[in-house]
Amino acid sequence: MLLVFAGDFAVKVLEWFIEFIVKNIDFDLPWDASEDSSTIRINQPRTLRRQQASSSTGSGPNQSSSSASTSVAQAGASTVAALASSSTAVAHSLSITSPSSPVPSSSSSSTAIVSTRPSRKRDDLYNAFVLTLESLKEASDAFAPLKTTAAGLLVLIKLRKDFVRNREDWLDFSLELTEFISLLKQNAPESLDAAVAEPIAKFIKTLGEILSQVQPLLERSPASRGANINIDKEQLTGYRSRIQREQNNLITLLTILTARVFRKDDSVATGPDSMQGVSTIAPPPPIHFYGREDFVANVLEIIRAKCTLNRGAHLCIRGPGGIGKTTIARAVFHDTSSESLFDDRRYFVAAESCLTAQSLLTAIAAVVHADTSGADLLSNVIQTLKSTSSSTLLVIDNAETFWWIPEQRPDVRKVFEHVSTIPHVTLLLTIRGLEQPLGVRWHPVPFVEVLTAASARDAFLAIAPDTESDAQLDSLLKKVDYVPLAITLLASLAQTEDLGTLDARLGHEKASLLQTGFSDHREDNISVSIKLSMDAPPMQMNPLTLRILSLISYLPSGVSRDLLNALLGAQNVSPALQILKQLSLAYAPPSPSPFITTLSPIRLYTIDHHPMASDDIQSLQTWYISLAHKGVSEPGDDDFKSTVGALTPEKANMEFVLGSMIGSPLSDDLTSAILDYSNFLYFTIPDGTLLKKLLPCLLHDDAVQAKCLRTLGNILISLNQYPVAVDYLTQAKEMFEKIGSQLGAAQCLQSLGDMRSMQSQYPEAEDSLTQAKEMFEKVGSQLRAAQCLHSLGDIRRMQSQYPEAEDFLMQAKEMFERIGNQLGVAQCLWSLGEIRRMQDQYSEAEDFILKSKEIREKIGDMYGLAWCLKVLGDIRYGQENNAEAVDYLNKAKEIFERIGDQNGTVRCLQRLDQIRTDS
Repeated sequence: MLLVFAGDFAVKVLEWFIEFIVKNIDFDLPWDASEDSSTIRINQPRTLRRQQASSSTGSGPNQSSSSASTSVAQAGASTVAALASSSTAVAHSLSITSPSSPVPSSSSSSTAIVSTRPSRKRDDLYNAFVLTLESLKEASDAFAPLKTTAAGLLVLIKLRKDFVRNREDWLDFSLELTEFISLLKQNAPESLDAAVAEPIAKFIKTLGEILSQVQPLLERSPASRGANINIDKEQLTGYRSRIQREQNNLITLLTILTARVFRKDDSVATGPDSMQGVSTIAPPPPIHFYGREDFVANVLEIIRAKCTLNRGAHLCIRGPGGIGKTTIARAVFHDTSSESLFDDRRYFVAAESCLTAQSLLTAIAAVVHADTSGADLLSNVIQTLKSTSSSTLLVIDNAETFWWIPEQRPDVRKVFEHVSTIPHVTLLLTIRGLEQPLGVRWHPVPFVEVLTAASARDAFLAIAPDTESDAQLDSLLKKVDYVPLAITLLASLAQTEDLGTLDARLGHEKASLLQTGFSDHREDNISVSIKLSMDAPPMQMNPLTLRILSLISYLPSGVSRDLLNALLGAQNVSPALQILKQLSLAYAPPSPSPFITTLSPIRLYTIDHHPMASDDIQSLQTWYISLAHKGVSEPGDDDFKSTVGALTPEKANMEFVLGSMIGSPLSDDLTSAILDYSNFLYFTIPDGTLLKKLLPCLLHDDAVQAKCLRTLGNILISLNQYPVAVDYLTQAKEMFEKIGSQLGAAQCLQSLGDMRSMQSQYPEAEDSLTQAKEMFEKVGSQLRAAQCLHSLGDIRRMQSQYPEAEDFLMQAKEMFERIGNQLGVAQCLWSLGEIRRMQDQYSEAEDFILKSKEIREKIGDMYGLAWCLKVLGDIRYGQENNAEAVDYLNKAKEIFERIGDQNGTVRCLQRLDQIRTDS
């Protein structure tokens, strides 16, 4: 709906605003504005059809002063919504015109026409408004406070009926308030978000006070009233001015709030969190407090250091929603150090309802007990804070509420500038996102991070102590990224649900699971908390932010800047990313991660409420198919190192995107991309997940199926899963032979020979490798033949037949050098180094291994690099240089763990244990 607030300034007022006062009103008003503005039509409701239009029944002057005063005071609580529409808005819903307006000549049978001729205007208006109030007061389905308000206004109107002097002014005053009540009926919506409770509460208080003061003036005797005509007139003017001033303030606030929640299509967006008013009582200390002790200790140390110098600290605690900023602030506020430093000069402002600088000042004034009656509230607050030189702590929680409103920033900055210049005042602010409000020189404080796994577990078990602390719990907590609010809500659910059920529900229900009951408060419902950030004005000003957040959430690891630039354009991406980071809806993990990602609860909410558009998904799939084709590169190729840099970080995203595309129909491009990428994984981080998913879709394509089986078999060998690997490679060899591919069959034999060598089945391994070498030579594959020679040399090495081994290895090395395969050269050098090490020739061994390491680093062979480091550790151990040995072995273990090589990891750990034992 639209209400005009003043003159040429039109603004959309929230439909749900009025519902805050009038809920489920379903009755007929006794009048409405006619098209002829000179009349008022009186629609008589069922409750009044037995009465005459001039009836004045109801609560009147015989009502006791006490009960009438109570009713009048309560009346203020129900008329504020109508007041927000202002007198200009009233003119659109109630037509009261000048005495010169013409009089209509007829009326319908269902209505009475009340003329507004000069001679009868006031009496007729009086009768009309009495009927209005009687209807409101007696309507059984009216909102209860509204009925009370109507009764209170009836008292005022009827008290003034016998009052001759000042009668017109008193009638105007009463009718203005009646008009506001009538406006409630005309504009009451079906539902309302309680987003403006704090300014409404202030207005209600003012109106209730004025109505309570007016009634005793009207109940005086005629002689007393006559003796105070001039005084009464001045008082009445003051009352009306005060109401108008408060009404204008409320309108200004609604204008700002409306801009926040209305979208461009004129539909109403969900407003900010529920505004419960500002309490002057500080919240209690946190009950469950885990993993933040060091953070709080750091904050307190900064405060103590400043107070020692008789100065105040300025601290801004930043982080995403649900991360525990308020909890930290409460812990600081109630810490014994704070009690000692500040005593009763500690003030806590819960600012989640403060939408303006004025409401922020009002909240601060309330907690510091500043005078709020003066025109300059800022001066009053500053004066109060300066009234003592004692150290003072002022905590302002949820500062994003007002700081995120662009129009409010200049005034808010002014408030902060004044407060921060008071020497003895310590200002502690909590705010969502990365941004620190301007106007203050903030002391550096770390960004609030998620909890550690151990602290997350402790916090969960404190709420759900009967839960088993095991791997299943750790897995569940990791799925919500150890976000404190998510942990708290999960733990609450765990009091009645087992972990398996919660895990399944989290996958199905996503963020909607994370709430207690049906609460719509951000501390009890993580979706509400996340939506508060998503509905922030900066998000509304740049529609691309939500699109990027959907893309970030769609991909398990987040999205790279290169991908964003390719899909959306670099010039568009930067401003949107800045907003997402500013609001802590997205973040860039520490280097070397190239991704922009988000916390798991935000990811779950976004996937559920803002899924990616189909066009963006298609563009994403095209991008990852193109990227997967780079996997055809192998160690030794000029571009392999760059391929490692491009593909390794994308592993989780690649598997998710390509995996989601596997099905029917299956494109040749997708199949080729998966094979290329799996080939890359074999050399870097062995993983056959995609191939296992692809295999069932290849039943009618023997050639592609054979390639898939061979690559999967090779990957399983690297993962030490030998029995399954044999099965896959045997099937692949038979398929290659069936389709006449000698090269494919020879490659399977080569892999089987290498695997048997790893199992110390040397005779069988030598037979397979010799056959494979002959087949490679027959088809002209010198590279594969050289690889078989290298493997035959290793077999001799592992059997301590060093001269024969060295002969095979030198032949293989020469072949690799001749064809320019650096990986093969590095492998031969490594094996030659091992031969020297096994014979305690450490100096020569180190020369071979270092040369191999240098080549592997150059070509990006992480697997080979890890083994070089491992052998260098063994060499140092043999030289009794345990310190350097441990350094090499830890570096090797780290790489083995990263690429998923369990065998290499175990070998490193065994040597490290041996060193510790020897020490």
